[in-house]
Amino acid sequence: VVTPPVYYVAAGSTHSVAPYNSWATAATNIQDAVDAVTEPGAVVLVTNGTYSPLAVLGPLVLRSVNGPQVTTIDGGGSGGCVYLTNGTSLSGFTLTNGYYYDGGGGVRCESTSAVLSNCVLVFNSGFLGGGAYGGTLNNCILTNNLAPKADLYYGGYGGGGAFGSILNNCTLIGNSARGTYASGGGVSFCFLNN
Repeated sequence: VVTPPVYYVAAGSTHSVAPYNSWATAATNIQDAVDAVTEPGAVVLVTNGTYSPLAVLGPLVLRSVNGPQVTTIDGGGSGGCVYLTNGTSLSGFTLTNGYYYDGGGGVRCESTSAVLSNCVLVFNSGFLGGGAYGGTLNNCILTNNLAPKADLYYGGYGGGGAFGSILNNCTLIGNSARGTYASGGGVSFCFLNN
């Protein structure tokens, strides 16, 4: 059995050295560790802290050590929190304050083969899916996300929580879509299971 390589991220790291292959040399931001990955299927472990937005352009596993209560990716209100390519998984993060014009302020996924598990998407916005655009979400909480202007230009679609996603065992609370032709405050064009 081949063990995938592991890369480490710690916001408070004081001796950050690529390729970030131990806690002692951990990257201080997630994007640096993701960019250092050279093999598909590698694991990036992230410990407690608040981190900047990132784009994952190769298939890997991105996982927080202690869960969404203490590990946050903050979009700062001016950009999306996370972009995920096909075959990528993200687990155990809070994604907040993300804004992406076309949709997916919390997370924008290339397809439903990008998977989020045990994440909290809160206070994100985007015209098609305030919280999530695409992707498969498992055991996630989507709350207080917004599709701010679902008008005829966008065909009236909305999906405050999610658009074009598959949601399994997820909780939707207080999401909304606004606009003359808005649809789906919780979700739009999604499959929901349990």
